[in-house]
Formats: sequence, C-alpha cells, structure tokens
Amino acid sequence: MSEELLTGREAAEFLKMNYHYLMRLASQGIVPSHQKGRKCKRYFLKSELIAWLKGEYEAGRTSPKRRGRKPSLKFPVG
Repeated sequence: MSEELLTGREAAEFLKMNYHYLMRLASQGIVPSHQKGRKCKRYFLKSELIAWLKGEYEAGRTSPKRRGRKPSLKFPVG
C-alpha cells in the first residue's frame, strides 16, 4: 500500500488550518513533514498527520532549527 502524499495546501485543507500557519509549524518540526532540500517543496504524509492529530506522533526534532551564525571556535592568540 502506498502512502498518500499531500502538498502544503492539501494538508492545510485536510487539517482545516491556515496554510501559512501550517508551514510555520512544519518548519519548526511541530507538524510532521518531509522535504528533500532546504528550499524544496514540503510534503506531508496523510497517515502521519492523522497520528499527529491523535497525539500519537513523536516528533523527530524536539526544538526548532537554530538560525544565525555558528559560534566561532577560534581562540584569541596572545
């Protein structure tokens, strides 16, 4: 059996949620979603969304992605 993939708009309609709000939750790792690269289209598995609604889905990432520069590992030479 093949999993049913939904686009962001389809998933928002399925969840009866605003599209932009859904995408924000997905980028923070709150709602389960899949994407190949950083700027690629985001997809949703219908079975994962149903599990998320029931509270049975365990998120893979517990905290949102950190933004900004990485800390420098260089130490000052005196």
